[in-house]
Amino acid sequence: MDYGNIGGGGTGGTGGIAGVISGYYQKDNTLYGFSYHRIEEFVLFSESNPKPYEYISEYSFLYGKVERSRWGMVSASSGIGFVNGILRGKQKDYPQYEPNKISTIGIPIDLQAYFTPFPFFGMGINLFSNFNLQKSVFGIAIGIQVGYLWNKF
Repeated sequence: MDYGNIGGGGTGGTGGIAGVISGYYQKDNTLYGFSYHRIEEFVLFSESNPKPYEYISEYSFLYGKVERSRWGMVSASSGIGFVNGILRGKQKDYPQYEPNKISTIGIPIDLQAYFTPFPFFGMGINLFSNFNLQKSVFGIAIGIQVGYLWNKF
């Protein structure tokens, strides 16, 4: 692994929060990677919110292109992803719903832009999505990047 990202942010579609962990290997301008996204419903006061709380986990294998300079990098990648989670099903008694477990294959898209002022550390933004037949998701995360960042340009 040449470098990795970790970050957090918000999502659309689920109105929740997201966590991102990813690792990449770069050869010339080609990028190979693995990413994990955890998307959870934002819950402030748990007693009054519908249950079960919704969440989605996504595991993706990515292939893409990257452009790097001394001060930063941008990349675009896509691939295949596995999505699983729990959504709310039929209402039983408010605030209780039947849990609806999902599990499907999807197409992830990952866009990144990072500022890399040091050879081993960067900070930036990650736009992500997964299009599938059960619950497509998208989001944005602010993150840090660590690893061998300057040796690839």
